[in-house]
Amino acid sequence: MNQKLLSFLAVGALLAGAVGCNDDDDWKKVDGADPTLNLLQTSIRTEGGQTINISGTLTDADGISTILLWCPDIYLKKTIDIIEIYGEPLTSYDLNYDFKLQKYKTADQYDIEVTVTDICGNETTQTVVVTLDGDYTAPTFTVAPSAETTVLMGETTTSFSLEFTVTDNIGLDYLIVSVNKYDLSTKEIGESISSFYPMTVELYGKTKYSYCEEVEFDNEEGAYIVQVEAYDLPAQNNEVRSSSASGTITVLGGVDFSKMYLADVATAEELNADVFGVPMRVDRVGECQYRARYYNQKANTEIYFIPQKGALSPICYGIDPTDDTKFINSPGNVLPLVLPQANTYYEINFNTDSGEYSVATYEVADYMDPVFWDYGSDNLNMWFSYVDTGTDDWVSTDDAWMQEFYFGYATGPTDVIRFTQDSTNPHLYYWDTPQSYSAGEELNFMIQNYHSQGWWNFVSWRVDDSSECDIFYYYGNAIKQAYLDWYWGEDVADWKMWRDSEDYRKQLIYGGSGDKWAKPTVNNAGDYYLYFDTHLGRAKLVPNQP
Repeated sequence: MNQKLLSFLAVGALLAGAVGCNDDDDWKKVDGADPTLNLLQTSIRTEGGQTINISGTLTDADGISTILLWCPDIYLKKTIDIIEIYGEPLTSYDLNYDFKLQKYKTADQYDIEVTVTDICGNETTQTVVVTLDGDYTAPTFTVAPSAETTVLMGETTTSFSLEFTVTDNIGLDYLIVSVNKYDLSTKEIGESISSFYPMTVELYGKTKYSYCEEVEFDNEEGAYIVQVEAYDLPAQNNEVRSSSASGTITVLGGVDFSKMYLADVATAEELNADVFGVPMRVDRVGECQYRARYYNQKANTEIYFIPQKGALSPICYGIDPTDDTKFINSPGNVLPLVLPQANTYYEINFNTDSGEYSVATYEVADYMDPVFWDYGSDNLNMWFSYVDTGTDDWVSTDDAWMQEFYFGYATGPTDVIRFTQDSTNPHLYYWDTPQSYSAGEELNFMIQNYHSQGWWNFVSWRVDDSSECDIFYYYGNAIKQAYLDWYWGEDVADWKMWRDSEDYRKQLIYGGSGDKWAKPTVNNAGDYYLYFDTHLGRAKLVPNQP
């Protein structure tokens, strides 16, 4: 192409541009000035995975043609064609555009160019500076003060090592820690104890901090409350985010604990990683006497017994290293009780006063489990084929039907996240894919069968405490109890003995929880798996895969 032809094309392009802005059949030039761009924010603090908003007012007397948002480092290339959208240029436009940053983006700064072009080709560009130093997440207690802790009174002094760990993805500002006298019956908080006045701990932007202080109590029985508040560094809008944790401490003069738990993990972090179910609550069957029933999935599982949930201290029972026939309380020094057989149910009985203990395996008979149908198979829904006539008699209808029988995490009759039945233990069920939860999220569910028509109370488990979720009782009523008696029959001696016994199994068959749904709060955001043992009536929501 020769030089004359290039010159001709260049002149032609200029003439075409002039015509495009002045032709009577096109949009006319008014002042030929550059567009005006007023962005609400030219500096945004955020973090990877969050959505940013770019907004502002754009004006141009000749008419806005296009808007381009451009940042190749975050794969942003967005063109807003005003004429294509509205059929004509606009002299004013309110920009409001959301863009989600990828989680893996970690650079200190990204520059987003916002360019406005009018019908004459005039441009105005402003830069929005995005930095990844914002904070949208409150601090997290990876190890929180135990909700309930028991401390044994000493001969002359009584002390307790207060320990917890708090983390934050950006940085921690400070902590406030207090220990006050507490009335367990009235829930009234009293004055600070003399040895521990409320204190502030400056953290100067640390992302993790582990606290450990010795607290001395009056050498007498009583109760206390520990309260901790953890504060973020100030966020972009100067809103300070915080998280709190609390727990009660009971000083006892003896070893008859109202609650006892089985711990099959070795660290405080593991004890606090769950939403609920770890450690596992066991039964107090008499003064200083406890019984644990436990399904051992892996050979040589090591377990301890503790009366507090969140730590293996200040009290931890295990085998005396100098006498393996005795249980003793000696955190950090006792040996674990080892369960050698995999895929086996164990019963452990022990006395915290005498130190005597026994361990035995046992088989689960059919009548010890309230699941009557083959899981995952089509079954006649005979329970729901009976209707109430308004009298004392229930009569059968003619529309009994078949439906696949399964159950799981239920928020409604047809809203059930179904379980997978374990291939080795038919009494064990679990999720084979996890569910994601946010920190601070409160759940609300029961374990229940699915029913397409909403008649959903055939197999159902509720809890003894909505917030603690220690035990899932088999939830029943008079009609269901009658069905159970019919199913097993009065002539089944083992069933009748089991049904009428004072054993805690009776609670699983006949209920005792009322209509309490599980409402635990998620402390740490993440993916969780739900396990449920229909024989034990125990569930756990944990971050571990099955």
